[in-house]
Amino acid sequence: MPHYIPFLVLIIISVLIFVFVLWNTRDKKLIILLFFMIGLAYVLEYFILVLFKSYQYNPNFVHKTDLDNILGSLVSQAFAFPVIAVLIGAYQLKFRYIVLISFIFMGIEELFISLGVYIQYWWKTIYTGIFMTIGFVIAKTWHAWLSDRFERWIHVLNLFFSLLAINTTIMLFLLAMFKTHSIHVGWFQSETRDVLSFNTLYVWLLTALYSWGILKRSLTMLGCFFLGFRIADFVLLSTDILVLPKWNSLGFFALLDVVVILFTAKYH
Repeated sequence: MPHYIPFLVLIIISVLIFVFVLWNTRDKKLIILLFFMIGLAYVLEYFILVLFKSYQYNPNFVHKTDLDNILGSLVSQAFAFPVIAVLIGAYQLKFRYIVLISFIFMGIEELFISLGVYIQYWWKTIYTGIFMTIGFVIAKTWHAWLSDRFERWIHVLNLFFSLLAINTTIMLFLLAMFKTHSIHVGWFQSETRDVLSFNTLYVWLLTALYSWGILKRSLTMLGCFFLGFRIADFVLLSTDILVLPKWNSLGFFALLDVVVILFTAKYH
């Protein structure tokens, strides 16, 4: 069986569950909750997977091992985990069901190991169960807060983590499908890990600053941040840290930032 089959099955099941829950509840807040949980998952995955190489996915989506690993991770962090978290939040499932679902995820992880599409290094399956349980409790609590109360800090965190999820996914898609750029900071021997380790932080900083500007409703702040990122891009390109293919230019990133700013304003 091709390695990508189990991952595609997870994606299809996740999409069907999310569509069913959204249709059944007619609760648009679930979309916000979904992006919020993806953002949280990305932050955790950055540390345990990209920086500390806890495990490896082998879906065989692409030929580069590290990039294939990241794409395999997206199946879990952008589909399976956040969708089930949304289901738990939407129906406010009791803690015993949360624990049961966490055990099911542990079983899926062991199945993936037996199929040879997933390898653990220092990571243990019990860690997955613990973090899944914590994440599901957060989702249940966060959905209740979205429904029953409105405070500015909740809105700020929703905006940041949702956009972090969206912007990081766009970055990974551009790198994987179009090879828009490469960044070499020398943190890791692997080119892909080196690119992702710095690029992810750069995208998160960009997300945080543009979100701040939108929350403050300040065109001056947004203009300063936009100019600052253009200067940073130029410096990285001039020092050969940032490498662009022949078809690409810094204008592409400027245009992409404009799209990010407009989308952030709309999402806000």
